[in-house]
Amino acid sequence: AGNVVVRATTAGLSAGETVVRLTAGAPAKLALEATPLVLAANAAATARISAAVQDLYGNPVVDDSTTLVSFSISGGPGRISGPNLVRVQNGKAETILATAQGAGQILVFAGAVDLAPATVAVDVRQAQAPKFKTLPERVELVEDGDPVRLSIANLVEDEDTAIEDLHFTFAPDTLHISVTVEGDELVFLAGEPDYFGTQTVQLTVRDPTHIENSAFLVVDVLPRNDSPIITSVPDTLTLLDTLYVYELEALDVDGDRLQYSLVQGPPGMGFDRVLHRAVWPPRTTGMFSVGFAVSDGEVVVEQNFLLHVLSTENRLRFDSNPPTRVRRGDLFTYRSSVVDPMGAAVSYRLAEGPQRMRVNATTGLLTWISDPTDPPSVDVALVASNGVHETQQRFRIRLDDDNTAPEITSQAQTVTWVDSLYIYPMEALDADGDTLIFQIVQGPADMRVNPFAGIFAWQPKAADAGAVELVLAANDGELITTQSYILEILFEPGLQPPRLSPPNGLALDAAADYMATLVLNPLVHDPDHADSALVWTLTHISGDAVTIDYDRFAQTARFTARPDFAAAQVRLQVSDPDSLSAEIVLHLAVLQSGDFNNDTTIDQSDLVPFVEAFGARPEQHDRWNENVDLNGDGRIDFADFFLFLFAK
Repeated sequence: AGNVVVRATTAGLSAGETVVRLTAGAPAKLALEATPLVLAANAAATARISAAVQDLYGNPVVDDSTTLVSFSISGGPGRISGPNLVRVQNGKAETILATAQGAGQILVFAGAVDLAPATVAVDVRQAQAPKFKTLPERVELVEDGDPVRLSIANLVEDEDTAIEDLHFTFAPDTLHISVTVEGDELVFLAGEPDYFGTQTVQLTVRDPTHIENSAFLVVDVLPRNDSPIITSVPDTLTLLDTLYVYELEALDVDGDRLQYSLVQGPPGMGFDRVLHRAVWPPRTTGMFSVGFAVSDGEVVVEQNFLLHVLSTENRLRFDSNPPTRVRRGDLFTYRSSVVDPMGAAVSYRLAEGPQRMRVNATTGLLTWISDPTDPPSVDVALVASNGVHETQQRFRIRLDDDNTAPEITSQAQTVTWVDSLYIYPMEALDADGDTLIFQIVQGPADMRVNPFAGIFAWQPKAADAGAVELVLAANDGELITTQSYILEILFEPGLQPPRLSPPNGLALDAAADYMATLVLNPLVHDPDHADSALVWTLTHISGDAVTIDYDRFAQTARFTARPDFAAAQVRLQVSDPDSLSAEIVLHLAVLQSGDFNNDTTIDQSDLVPFVEAFGARPEQHDRWNENVDLNGDGRIDFADFFLFLFAK
């Protein structure tokens, strides 16, 4: 019984079809079912007995509500515990069968007036509980991976029940792991995306007599590395001579640190790996291939697209650049500017932006105040229209919760000469890692600066002689740090060499591993140049070996000798940028030299031999005392006296 679709087709004609409803015939017989078909003999058990009214062909007759069905036991250890005479409802009549003592087979009979009767056999037996065989120690799944299948026959056995008649349940009911029965297999699957971890699953198996057994199985879901996901969408159209900016954004569900890079791009395209921002000023029209890569250290994903550069001729275009950073809670303003070759009135609208952002449709003034609920960065799309053409400017605003101002770490030279090129390479640090832009706040009109390298340059003329106040700055996009100083512009005098005022000697201390350090800046004066512009050259010229370490930035020289060191001489030469130089000879000796009277101490009594021999040379045998020649230079002079004072 039911609906049947009849379809007719023939060549050259459209097919036709109709629906024929088939209905059951007159009630003719009963069909009897028992659930379950096996009952346990070692405990009280029941089964549901259901008699269905059917026509001659086995179709259910559901509209029969007048027939009475009689249930009885034809034999076996059982009884009808429900009603024996039941009226048919919706084509069925039901009752309950209960077991009596002992095992065997119960034969249930159902009959009705004018209907063929039916019987069903229910087995009653001494049931055996299903048993688990040796289970695996663990079931290993992979995060978002394929399922694992285990054969039920290898897991469970039952002496009196076929495997296909067993029923399985699983606990706990969790989204992390799914366990199902498919045919003759148990199927384990990580049910939740990106989940990994360990779960203990309870397997319960029940036979038709409702005897059951349980076991526990540990399921491990092993993690696997997920690929990064690039979330940003690039603009694929830009205009000639309009700065193209694209910030590459990506996320990693594993929390891995991501590395961003530019794989391919047109000549001149730059990429900041910290801000993962690409910047390019297109100089010609056409199609350009652009590609970026994002890596989590193991998996690399790429984003490739074609960038179309259009001509700006007779096209509306923005000629202003918006600020891209603001402190959270502060007022953000951007007065946009548009070039329209047609000279028509331009109106503005906001195509994309955060809540509370407003744009003046006439002036293009964009305003916004962020609040604590706003994300760390927001995307903005501003559209300008002249009624015929439209142009769009897209940018991203970063919100700073606690921005730190840049720190200028360099010192400028404060003297320069007329007609000489004055160059000052400013150095600055930013604790937040922001990109710094250098600028001239106050200075001569013809002074220039490289805004990215921080190199300031100026060539003063004769009319500039005197003094000028310079105010230079480092800008992190929100905060500005300035450096102010007075620059003296002098007419260049005759070139003068540096002048040295050196010490007469230097003593190496045996207690300090025969090492001594000499600070060089106090020894020199150059009227034309700063100390930092001078270069020192230190050369060992005589005496015992000594190691010389010159630190150009600290302007220091460190001397180190072996324990058998007695004395040495070193030439100190200093040169200025004009190739003028000066030099002196530095005498080195050991600190403990100076005990001239051999009393094991260096005191005032040792001064007498020194005074008696002062000024003597080796050929003056009556006055010469080689013990007093501390630096071993063949004469007794103030250089030896200097070493004597050090020793004392």
